[in-house]
Amino acid sequence: MALNPQLVNSPHPHNHAVTSSGQGLPAPVPVPFGPHEHFFLLRNGVMLSLDGLGPSASAAVKNVAGVIYLSNVRMVFVLSKPDASAGGMYAFDFPLAYIRTERFHQPIFGANNLTANCFSTADDGGPNGARPPHALTLYFREGGVGTFLPLFFQLVQQARDLNAAAPPPPGVSPVAPTPAQTSQMVQTAYIDPNDPTQVYLVTGTGTQPSAPPLIQRHGW
Repeated sequence: MALNPQLVNSPHPHNHAVTSSGQGLPAPVPVPFGPHEHFFLLRNGVMLSLDGLGPSASAAVKNVAGVIYLSNVRMVFVLSKPDASAGGMYAFDFPLAYIRTERFHQPIFGANNLTANCFSTADDGGPNGARPPHALTLYFREGGVGTFLPLFFQLVQQARDLNAAAPPPPGVSPVAPTPAQTSQMVQTAYIDPNDPTQVYLVTGTGTQPSAPPLIQRHGW
């Protein structure tokens, strides 16, 4: 997990993403790492709770509203309003390869929610690092999850499988699936009419870099 990834107020030229209706990504959006990253999903009406923040890992955010952006590399949660009381937090970055123990819950009372743990991207973080993972909960307050949930689980498993044979040491970025590896999965996904998730189609071409994307920033 990383705090405050870079955002931009207009679509980034490397993103090459449009909706099926031809609309571009709404602002603000996460800045892609380059042509090797594409954002495929956007989900509104979500609230996030996250612990283990701050230098002493004792701070937390509870039930903050925002938007999820999901790419072939990471999930980014952008707050609807920056949280000045928590040191100016405005977004959280969750590398898909660092997510563990993901579970979906449908309580009798309350919103459907997704719980998971995510390792830090700090120098002593990652699956083999000394830092314990952050516990996160995503509450889906509006509509269903029939589109979002299967794609989320598939993208996480895809990223995890690519790093299973040789997990990266602390401070080293994990291998990420390419947009081409992910695109077919997204294009054939089931679209749930009760799910407000917006699916984006990748257009244009981009060369694949020889190095994996870097996720080492502002890690907690």
